Amino acid sequence: MEGNDLADWFFMALALAVYFDATHHAIGKIKGTRGLLNMSAGGWATGASLTYVGIVVAGLYIVRRNRLIEKAQEHPVQIHLLHRIVVSFLLFVLPMGITYMLPAMLPASAQMDLGQIEQALHQIQEINKENNPGSQQ
Repeated sequence: MEGNDLADWFFMALALAVYFDATHHAIGKIKGTRGLLNMSAGGWATGASLTYVGIVVAGLYIVRRNRLIEKAQEHPVQIHLLHRIVVSFLLFVLPMGITYMLPAMLPASAQMDLGQIEQALHQIQEINKENNPGSQQ
């Protein structure tokens, strides 16, 4: 398993853990309340799923968790089981599908490696030099 693969799995698991914890404690967006931390369980999970940014979001969730649970006891946000299952599935399938399945579904002509991209950029620079001999690049 490559380093990026491990990171992908880590952030997916982190997002699912945050989502399950938030929905278990009825943490959610409280209507009429403003603030950066007033997010739905899905919002917390989505933030935690973002590669590397997820560490900050999950850390913020953990630090504020007790306060969020207190607010949830006053204003519980109940999520139906089917909704929880669908969101959990999407938190798992979408990132993994985009990362692993989409590149395999692209035609070979649409897949370029870094060397091909560098070669194409070099060709573009050469064409620009030929068309604009007096310009500095």
